[in-house]
Amino acid sequence: MNQSKTPYYDQIQLLINEMDIILANLQSESVRSNANLRDLSMSRIKEIQQKIHDLKIKRIANDMTIQSI
Repeated sequence: MNQSKTPYYDQIQLLINEMDIILANLQSESVRSNANLRDLSMSRIKEIQQKIHDLKIKRIANDMTIQSI
């Protein structure tokens, strides 16, 4: 079984992959021309960015805890 490189690495990577899919969808004409879909996509990107930020903070806190042991 592959072990994560760092704590939260897999979760962060999954969120990045989801954001990549959303960004690719935003490039399609059907999404660009539909304000509701575009707004939903942008809202989801902001949520993902916040989750990534939170996970990175948890990872840093975890690293600091390990170093202090």
